[in-house]
Parts: sequence; structure tokens; C-alpha cells
Amino acid sequence: MMALKTGVDVYPASVEGTMRDRGMLEPFLFPQRARVAFGQRVDLPAREFSKEAIERATGKIRDAVCAVHERVK
Repeated sequence: MMALKTGVDVYPASVEGTMRDRGMLEPFLFPQRARVAFGQRVDLPAREFSKEAIERATGKIRDAVCAVHERVK
């Protein structure tokens, strides 16, 4: 909704290889390399704030993030 209302560009991103959901000590004992990937800009409807428009925009962003995530794996 914020992207729709402000008109900013939205770029999907995926972070893979982090130590998320692990204990605090594990990252120090077993260092990992994280990968960050970005996708192409997601085209969103200009100045359309209906519930349906917000749901469509959310779906487009989610699909774009999933596509980037699959590419990084």
C-alpha cells in the first residue's frame, strides 16, 4: 500500500544463506556466506488504491520475490 500511495519503485529481493533461526553462538562457530539477489522493477498501477488494486499489487510483488528466490537457490 505504501508503494502504491507514494509511487516509489519496488524491486524484489531475496536473501539466502543466513543463520536465521539459529542460536547466537552458531554464526561465530560456523560462518556462512549470504547471497543477496535483486529482481527487475515491479510495475504497479499508478494511483489506484482500491482493495482489489492493493491485493493485485501485493500478489505481483510476492510473485516477483518468489521468482528471485528460486533463481538464487
